[in-house]
Amino acid sequence: MTHRTDLDAGRGRTDTNLAEERDQTDVRLERAAPEAERPASAAVNEAVAAERAGTDDSLLTERHEADAVVDRTMRLLADERRELGASKAALAGRDEFLAMVTHDLRNPLTVIAMDAEMIARSTPDEPSAARIKAWAAEIGGSCKELRRMVGDLLDFAAMEAGAIRVSTVRADLRRVIEKVVASFASRSTATAPSLVAEIPGEPLLARFDPDRIRQVLTNLVENAMKFTAPTGSVKVRAAPQGGEVLVSVRDTGTGIRAADLPHVFERFWRLGEEGGWGLGLYICKAIVQAHGGKIEVWSEVGRGSAFSFTLPLE
Repeated sequence: MTHRTDLDAGRGRTDTNLAEERDQTDVRLERAAPEAERPASAAVNEAVAAERAGTDDSLLTERHEADAVVDRTMRLLADERRELGASKAALAGRDEFLAMVTHDLRNPLTVIAMDAEMIARSTPDEPSAARIKAWAAEIGGSCKELRRMVGDLLDFAAMEAGAIRVSTVRADLRRVIEKVVASFASRSTATAPSLVAEIPGEPLLARFDPDRIRQVLTNLVENAMKFTAPTGSVKVRAAPQGGEVLVSVRDTGTGIRAADLPHVFERFWRLGEEGGWGLGLYICKAIVQAHGGKIEVWSEVGRGSAFSFTLPLE
């Protein structure tokens, strides 16, 4: 084991140093002794013996101290290995629990959402039934939010286990952007800001995973719409830039404080009273990085925010 080898080597170096110190002491004592032609006195011999004894005691004490340090270090390493094993087991149990719970939640959520949609469709368009339609819409909206949170938990568990994957193909990025913008337009209300896509007229070919990039764009647009007033606007832009495609989502919303900007892509970080787990931007960053791109943010309080990310052309 590496730690043990290093400690044994250190102990060997200590022994060598101690032996060298003993030799140097002997040399100094020999030089201090009377010359050979003059007989050594009993007092000198006693002084030499006393100094040697002191040196031996000092060396023995240092050796015992070194052994104690080695033993204590080995105990600490053993404790660390046990704690690391326990932590890994706890993380594995957590990930298994998350995967099981989120998977089991999907089915009942799907049933609730479908029933809410059926209630809304079967309810007559009459003033007296308006409240029923509104309730059904609230149920459907809540189910959609819960499904998104369940999906975030599944992605988070996969990311923590190092299992997140992207299946890239060479495709036209404009199609994904158009679908995301259209999905928000279909549920647009009078209290929603305007949403437009500014993309080239010719194909914008890049290598990416369409489902994953749609997930990133949906998250960024949803955040932008959430923090932008009805009189504001959200723009999705994409254009080639060098050997990459640059995609941005810019809004005229409330903006983010400078002190908060370094934390927006951290897991479990949330802006104010924002709902959810605080995993959306964390997952977006992981997906973009899995493509070999990078994601950044610019924001100024009162002026809005701009999230941008890159994708490789090839």
